[in-house]
Amino acid sequence: MTATSVSITVQSLKELGKLKGKVGTTILSAAIIDDVIGNGKLSILPYLLGGILLVGFGRCIVMYIKEYTFDITGAKIAGSMRKDLYQHIQGLSADFFDRNNTGELMAR
Repeated sequence: MTATSVSITVQSLKELGKLKGKVGTTILSAAIIDDVIGNGKLSILPYLLGGILLVGFGRCIVMYIKEYTFDITGAKIAGSMRKDLYQHIQGLSADFFDRNNTGELMAR
């Protein structure tokens, strides 16, 4: 491989729309490592591997924060909707409940 193989790989993956997927990450990582090992630049290899590990670790942290935020937000929205529904039902008159079956109300 030559020094330009990484840029060619990136451009090819970008044109195919595969750069941001798992396949793109794997191929790009392989191209970078092949350039380092193929050109005998082994002193750079630990830094590249450390960078790959840091990016992976960073992605895990960001995904955890995203999932946590979505879970908390969803729970707050559901709780707010339940509270609003309960307050609305409690505010209805007794005549309303005499005219309508409870099962029919809950099925809506």
